[in-house]
Amino acid sequence: MYYRFSTFTTSYFFPEVTDATQFLYGLYSPYGGKLSRWYWYHFKRSHFVRILTAVREERLPFPYAQIRELAGEEVMLSFNMGSPGMEQKISMLGYVPQTKQKFFAKYAQKPDAMRLSRHEIEVLRLLKDTKLVPQLYDSKIANDYVYLQTECVQGRRPYDTLLNNNVVDLMIALSSFHYPDSVNQTTDLRTCLSHGDFCPWNMLVQSDNSLRMIDWEMADERILGYDLFTWLLNVAGLVTGKIPLYHIIEKNRKYIMRYFNALQIGDYTPYLKAYVELQMKILQNQDKQHILAMYKDLYKQF
Repeated sequence: MYYRFSTFTTSYFFPEVTDATQFLYGLYSPYGGKLSRWYWYHFKRSHFVRILTAVREERLPFPYAQIRELAGEEVMLSFNMGSPGMEQKISMLGYVPQTKQKFFAKYAQKPDAMRLSRHEIEVLRLLKDTKLVPQLYDSKIANDYVYLQTECVQGRRPYDTLLNNNVVDLMIALSSFHYPDSVNQTTDLRTCLSHGDFCPWNMLVQSDNSLRMIDWEMADERILGYDLFTWLLNVAGLVTGKIPLYHIIEKNRKYIMRYFNALQIGDYTPYLKAYVELQMKILQNQDKQHILAMYKDLYKQF
């Protein structure tokens, strides 16, 4: 028996958890208004509330039997159905009672989702000995699905979006790696392996304050500083809203210089300019005029 927790964008399915498996609820973090938080609070604590959403295993709206075969019949699983679209995939948290092992897994069937999941498997293998990524436990690639299972990284999300030395150190460490045969290697500027969505919500701070990045499906070879400028301009800049992007750059110049000096580059301007030009092309195609105007304003500074 599973219990369905629905949001405006997707659905989650949870088994009946115990004290040892409370972490299975970690697939969902409450957000939004007081009503959604109230519902989540009572969903977790009240069996009566959960039973109103009960779904038998044979009526689950996804290939449950196949996933159980891939993950293991003895495993406890919770499911996040993902946001609808061409890249939709099922994310899971799992627990093996016999060994008390926790894990994270993804299952993809849509072509775009399968492509991204295959890509993530390649990146996890490339970085397997670095402690920058979750350990890859298992993977299966078939004609009609892709399945990957990794270490369940324990940690908290960063408290804010401000850049700091630990985050910059992680970016510097990543710059030592390259993604082979990338279609993005078309620039005269130096490149390295880039996470592609280097944001606080894809980062976990562990108990020793070390950082781990998750969700590597967008990783590729890109210009140096791509992740750095993504954090500053697409996260710190746009989340805060009305602050001009060139003010964000000036405010964080010491971190920018620290990153590029570590890579023996004295003038980072060509890299910032290339990043801004790329973002303007993307935003133009997406018709995001307000954000595009902010980037155009920054571009005038070059």
